[in-house]
Amino acid sequence: MKIALETSVHAVEFVSFDVETTGLSGNNDHIVDLAGVRATVQENKDTFQTLVKPPVSISQDLSDRVHGITDEMVSRSPPIEECMFEFLDFIQGSILVGHNVFFDLSFVNSALARMQEPLLEGFHLIDTVKVAQKAFPKAPNYKLETLVEYLQLKGSLFHRALEDSQHAMNLLRKCIDELGIMGELSIKEIVLQ
Repeated sequence: MKIALETSVHAVEFVSFDVETTGLSGNNDHIVDLAGVRATVQENKDTFQTLVKPPVSISQDLSDRVHGITDEMVSRSPPIEECMFEFLDFIQGSILVGHNVFFDLSFVNSALARMQEPLLEGFHLIDTVKVAQKAFPKAPNYKLETLVEYLQLKGSLFHRALEDSQHAMNLLRKCIDELGIMGELSIKEIVLQ
C-alpha cells in the first residue's frame, strides 16, 4: 500500500537505491552491484549492498570508464536470483529514491521479469534529479558528482551502488531542507508518482 501523499517527509522512510551494470540497456544488460540506504530525513537506518555475478562478462571498457567492477570481483558473488528477494524485503514500506530513478528501476524490473517475478510496483518514486532542479535551479548541471560538489555534500567515491545511494540520500536531504524553508513539506511535493 502506498504512503498517503499528504504525509510529511519527516514521517516516512526512504530507500535510496542504485545499481551498477554491464551496460546501459535494462532489457539487454545486467546488474553487477545493487545497493540501498534506508533512511529518514534525520538519519540513516540501514544499508543493503551486494555485488552480483551477471550471466555475461563485464566489458573491460565499461569497468575502466565507469564503475571499476571486474569479472574477478564478482566471480564469487551471488547471481541476481539469490539476492533480489533480500533487496525486495529491504525496500518494503518505503519511498524509493534514485538519481535518474527510472534507469535503476528499469534494471531491477528487467531482473524481476527474467526471474518471472512481479515487477516493482506500488511504490512512490523520487528522482533526485527532478527534486534538485526544483530546489537548486542555478546548479551548473544535475549530474550527481556535480551536485555533491556544488552543495558541498560528503563523499568522493562515485559509480559504486552503495556510495551513489548515499550521495542521492544526502542530496535528497539537502533538497528537502531547501524546499521546506517556507514550512512543512509533504511527499506529494517531491514524488514523481
